[in-house]
Amino acid sequence: MKGIVGYLVLVLLFSGLSSSEKYLLQKNGSDEELLVRVIKELAERGDISEKPLVVLDGVPYRYEVELKDARLPIKSEDIAKIQVIDYEMGMQIYGEYASGGVLLITTKSFEQEQDKESDK
Repeated sequence: MKGIVGYLVLVLLFSGLSSSEKYLLQKNGSDEELLVRVIKELAERGDISEKPLVVLDGVPYRYEVELKDARLPIKSEDIAKIQVIDYEMGMQIYGEYASGGVLLITTKSFEQEQDKESDK
């Protein structure tokens, strides 16, 4: 019985420690912890929770679903801007998935594509 309780405590500890790992970016010379630091700072200010919905170039990445076993598919140097959207607007767009707040990440390549589209 003690072994089971000890195991459960370890699992809970490690699951709590690994939560920020879900917001790691791709490696290979990238600042892979950039988003972890941004989320921590915004959470400390009360703008979002520590588990926000991340929308990358219009594609939502939920904490317990898409980010459960994978990193975001970008490097820090690919990011053009990171924005927090208003809580009410986030809830209207993304429903309860936005309950922890919403971070919009726009990559440089997506921004360039949008500029090309607007020039047409």
